[in-house]
Amino acid sequence: MKKRLTLLAFLFLLGFIFSYYFGVFPFVNENKLINTTDNSSIDLLQGDRVSLFEGYNFNEEDYSFYIVFSSKEKIRFSRVLFTNKKEVLNQIKEAFDFTYSGGDMATCESYLYLKKADKTVLKVGIAFDETVGVQSGRYGWLEFKDNKKLEIVLKQLESVYYPFLKL
Repeated sequence: MKKRLTLLAFLFLLGFIFSYYFGVFPFVNENKLINTTDNSSIDLLQGDRVSLFEGYNFNEEDYSFYIVFSSKEKIRFSRVLFTNKKEVLNQIKEAFDFTYSGGDMATCESYLYLKKADKTVLKVGIAFDETVGVQSGRYGWLEFKDNKKLEIVLKQLESVYYPFLKL
C-alpha cells in the first residue's frame, strides 16, 4: 500500500512537471480591462516611432508587467514572466520602442499585460515569430526597433510557477 501511494505521488508530480513543460500551466484568469483606449486620430506614417508605454510613470505608481506566452512561443520553462521592479519597468519602457507598420497581425497567441494596483490597464498581443512585435488595438501591428534591448529585458523578468494566476 505504501509503495502504491509513493508511486502515485511520484506519477502525479511527474505529470505536473510535464504539464508545465508542455504549457498546460499556469491557468490564467483575466480581470476586466480598464478601458484606456484613446480613440483620437492617429497621424502616423509607416516607419514612424511609437512608444507603447509613453504615458505611464513607473517611478511614482505601483505597476506590474506580465507576459503570458502561448505553449508554442514560450521562451523559458515557465509560460508567464513577471516584474514589478521599477528599474526593470523603466528598461521595458525604453525597450518597447516600435516602428509603426500600418498593418495588422491576425494571430497573436501570447499577450502582455500592464497592471496598475491590481487592475489591468493595458493588454496587447505579442508575437515571437519571424518578426517580433505587438498587436495593439489602437496602432495595429508594431515591430520592435531593437530586438537586442528586448532580449536583455526578457532575461530580467521573473518566471511565475503558480498553477493558477489571476490577472
